[in-house]
Amino acid sequence: MRNVILIVLAVLVYHSSYAQDPRLYDNNWYFASGELNGVTLEPPFPSFVTILTFNSNPPFEEILIDYVTCEETHGSTLIYNPTENIFNIQGGFGGLVGTCTYNFMYDHLEVYWDDDLDVPKNPFNYTIIDDGNYLQLTIFNGNGDHVVYNNFQLSIVDFDVLSFSIHPNPVKDELFFPHISDSDYLDVFIFDLHGKLVKSINHLNSESINLQDLQAGLYFIRLNDNLGRTVIKKLTKS
Repeated sequence: MRNVILIVLAVLVYHSSYAQDPRLYDNNWYFASGELNGVTLEPPFPSFVTILTFNSNPPFEEILIDYVTCEETHGSTLIYNPTENIFNIQGGFGGLVGTCTYNFMYDHLEVYWDDDLDVPKNPFNYTIIDDGNYLQLTIFNGNGDHVVYNNFQLSIVDFDVLSFSIHPNPVKDELFFPHISDSDYLDVFIFDLHGKLVKSINHLNSESINLQDLQAGLYFIRLNDNLGRTVIKKLTKS
């Protein structure tokens, strides 16, 4: 009986070490927006399709990046933090070279690896937000770059049209959104540098929010509008 208990405990520990948000594996994640070294990531044309998937077959975990338009796929193995939404990529990437090449593809890969695509930019934090209509996955690398994916392919890719500005930045108390009238409402999400969601406001229809309760430091603020568009900006709280 004692041996049976020990075996059960070992199995539980084994599976818990790979426990992550199941939605990570259950969806194909379509590129929506991103930023690398302060520069916005832009697909070469609106219909260019990039899909991120996560496969789980313990003890092997895998991340796959599929540039469907160019029939090109890259991937690598992962190690997850068992208690937080954090993962590390192991080594460089491998994959299948496609039928076309665009700068966007290399820039997108450099969110995950260095310039030579050999050294991963560990660790990676991720968040998944459900707004009731679709899921949105945001991944932050160890350098503070980020990339955003939705669990469906938008018919019109128009994220860059969303020209929200925020001020003041750095902010002490009140943060203003002067162009909120361009949309019916905004969903506001604020993350710390570890990718942890520290503040959220759904269906904001005013032109400002109060951030007095936020500790001084660096953050990312994500704004989603009612049309499914997204923009992420760095925010300094003084």
